[in-house]
Formats: sequence, C-alpha cells, structure tokens
Amino acid sequence: MNQISTHYLTGRSISEAPWVDNVLSVANLAACAVYIHLAIGPVYGATGVLRIRNAIMLALAAAAIVVGYRFLLFLITLYTT
Repeated sequence: MNQISTHYLTGRSISEAPWVDNVLSVANLAACAVYIHLAIGPVYGATGVLRIRNAIMLALAAAAIVVGYRFLLFLITLYTT
C-alpha cells in the first residue's frame, strides 16, 4: 500500500503530510517572484539581470515578512493566553 492510501485508511488527510506545507510555500514564493518579475519592468523600468535580481530580493523579503508576521502572532498568542 502506498503512503497516500494509508493516510485515508488511518483517517488522516493528505494535507497533514509534512511535505505539503513545504511544497505550497515554495509554490507561493515562486508565484510571488514571477509576479514581481513581470511587474518590475513596467513599473520601474528595470531590465536584464537587474530585473531578475530585484524580483528575487523582493520575493525573499516578502517571504521574510510572512515568517516574521507568523512568529509575531505566535508570541502574541503565547503571552496573552
């Protein structure tokens, strides 16, 4: 029996598998980077390597903000409950 069918037999869904969060996070980061790359050209006039570098840096900054926000929510929840 494969891993997916054992999840269904034991009552756990596939969304509880540990790799799902990683795959979704990387997909969201990639989508963010692609969107920023497409937007940087018309908005800022960046081209070439500079455009790619800026898109990567902004996508990583967005990821860091999301992680920081989650950690802040954790601390607020921890100390107020």
